[in-house]
Amino acid sequence: MLPRYTNDPATQGLGIYVVLWFGPQHTAPVPEGSRPQTPDALRDRLLARRTPEERRRAAVVVMDVTAP
Repeated sequence: MLPRYTNDPATQGLGIYVVLWFGPQHTAPVPEGSRPQTPDALRDRLLARRTPEERRRAAVVVMDVTAP
């Protein structure tokens, strides 16, 4: 997964994976479990799918952009 997001040689394989959170109603269905209900739950789920090396090389940031 990381090569897709860190393909510029200047990154040396490091990166930031940014996801915009628009609320649980806007998340795609997931094959396992239920849809994440919070930005933190989505971040945790994304991190859980990564290897320790991938977690070390790329940060996962979920930005909450829901309307107040």
